[in-house]
Amino acid sequence: MHHAEAEWDVASHRSRQTVVGSEEALKLCEQIEQIGVEHLLVSFTSQQGTFFAVGLGAADSCAVFWESADPPYFQSRGDMSSEGPPVTYWYGGQPSQMPASVRIPRSDALDALAEFMSTGRRPECVEWDET
Repeated sequence: MHHAEAEWDVASHRSRQTVVGSEEALKLCEQIEQIGVEHLLVSFTSQQGTFFAVGLGAADSCAVFWESADPPYFQSRGDMSSEGPPVTYWYGGQPSQMPASVRIPRSDALDALAEFMSTGRRPECVEWDET
């Protein structure tokens, strides 16, 4: 069970909360979605510096993973066409555009978050593209 610092933006402020394990991380995501967010990235940074972000507030989702602040960086690879319009998620106080190819089922993204919180490593339950 890993500890992580969760961060997200709502309205005009940035929020933080320490979570322990996958159950707390998934519960936090549920609470954030209950306030009515749309296309929001919530990041989880472990004590070792690994970073995972999950997209909330939409029918589909996405996932992002970094092992450190240095490359390589990874984003989820979905079945959806990369030729579609970019997907915009709110993160770090600004909109962040991601290619349509990152879109994955919401349940897959949450499974990946649970795996990250259990292992502290890049989840194997989703496919990844190196960016």
